[in-house]
Amino acid sequence: MTTNRVTFIDTMRGFSLFGILMANLLIFQFGMYGKDELQHLSTIDNGALYFVKIFIEGSFMPIFTILFGFSLIKMIESIRKRKNKCRWSILRRATGLLAFG
Repeated sequence: MTTNRVTFIDTMRGFSLFGILMANLLIFQFGMYGKDELQHLSTIDNGALYFVKIFIEGSFMPIFTILFGFSLIKMIESIRKRKNKCRWSILRRATGLLAFG
């Protein structure tokens, strides 16, 4: 079985997953609400916190979302090319993602 993978999309997906990991590092360290209540930071730490919030948290989630939608469209095209019904495949994938998540 051969698969036609788009290498650029796979690379971008890995890059965005790395960015999401970096965005969650503050949550891992300070907790879900503790990261927003950081006080008494020096100027450099405060600048780094704003950098993380704007460029990392605000950038990588939309990239990952767009790539997720792109892969869903490519999967639907592949299923339709094989003349199968795509609703059951999408439902099975969504159920698996919900169970995994």
